[in-house]
Amino acid sequence: MNVQLRDALALHESGRIAEAMAIYRNILAAQPRQFDAHYLLGFAHLQRGELADAERLLRGATEIDPVSIIALARHAMALG
Repeated sequence: MNVQLRDALALHESGRIAEAMAIYRNILAAQPRQFDAHYLLGFAHLQRGELADAERLLRGATEIDPVSIIALARHAMALG
């Protein structure tokens, strides 16, 4: 896991979700198919109740890694 992602995850876990989301977005701007950033940004949107954004990002995560059980489960949650 790269330093940026590790820092973002620490922010996310400490409840500083908006700050973490900004880092996830920066990672995706540089690496559009980075699974962890897709998944974690989607999960952050899900936590905030932003289901359309959560669904889009979590779908992207499942397209990158179609066997990730956690991404598939969170994607299903975003679909309602």
